[in-house]
This record gives sequence, structure tokens and C-alpha cells, in this order.
Amino acid sequence: MIGDSEGWLVAQPLARLDPLARPGLRGESTQSPDLEAQVADLAPELLATARLLTRNEDDARDVAQATLELGLRHLRSLRDPAKLRAWLFAIEAREASRWRRRLGGAFSLDKAMDELVDPASDAGSVALRVAIARLPRRERFAVALHYLAGLPVRETAVAMRVSENTVKTHLRLALQALREALYDRNT
Repeated sequence: MIGDSEGWLVAQPLARLDPLARPGLRGESTQSPDLEAQVADLAPELLATARLLTRNEDDARDVAQATLELGLRHLRSLRDPAKLRAWLFAIEAREASRWRRRLGGAFSLDKAMDELVDPASDAGSVALRVAIARLPRRERFAVALHYLAGLPVRETAVAMRVSENTVKTHLRLALQALREALYDRNT
């Protein structure tokens, strides 16, 4: 559960950005005066999605923070403020992929599963998280962006830089794998 303690996630990228690089501070108008606040409001969702994408708490915090920093730094390049959420999740998906490539095989599924398991969670919830974590990377990204972050298929496709049909295929395969994993668990 993400609480108020995640305020550092937004404060650090804002503090590290050069004031001259932030929109609106050199006199130019921004597309929306509250875009920075909207970015900050999405921090908990970005962190939750990063946790699923990276399967590691520390890496998730790094990916979410990098996403916020890049989003704030490049806010002026956002063409349609109504698509801020999808734009940030696209940045996050790329950052998670970069992070994974940089670390190579340093991800430990066992450690990630220990971190994902909340003692207060019911067995079905834990089983679902374990099954999602075991999905292939592209299918896990599609599930995280579409079902957990709530992006429509079209925006998920943009975030993943694939066609809508490819997203639908990833979602279909992921749901099939999840059904099988959860059915096997129950039999």
C-alpha cells in the first residue's frame, strides 16, 4: 500500500531539476499551470506499476523516480495534456526496460516474491501476484499497464511502442497463463 511516506518520490526529482529547465520558470507559458501537480499526483500509481514491472522494491523506487524526473524535465514536449497519464506510463515502461537491461540478470525472482508477499494479503491475492511476476516481460508489462494502471489498449500500445493488436495478443496470452497458473493452484 502506498501512503503519504512516498512524498520523497516527488520531492527529490523536483529538487534536483535545474530551475531553468522547469517549464514556466523562464517566462514561457506552460500548456496547463497545474501539470506539475498532476505529475506529482500520479507518483503513487507510477510506483505501484514500477513494483510490478521490476519485481523489486528498490528498483521500483528508482524507476518511478527516474520516470517522474524525466516527465518533469520534458513536460514541455507533451503535446496533449489530456494524455499526461499515458505519456508518463510510456516513459516508465521504457525506463523499466532500460533498468532491466542495465542490471542484466541481477533480478531475483525469489527475492521479488518475498517483497511482493504481504503477510496481511489473502492467499488468492498472493497467488495472483506471483503468477503475474512469472509472466514473460512483455506480457507482464501489458497486464501492468492495461489492467493495473488502467490504460486503454491504445495507450498501452503507445507506451509499449507496439501495435494495438500486439497488446491484445500479449493480454490474451497473459490471461491464459494466469488462468492456468491459478487453476493449477486450486486443483
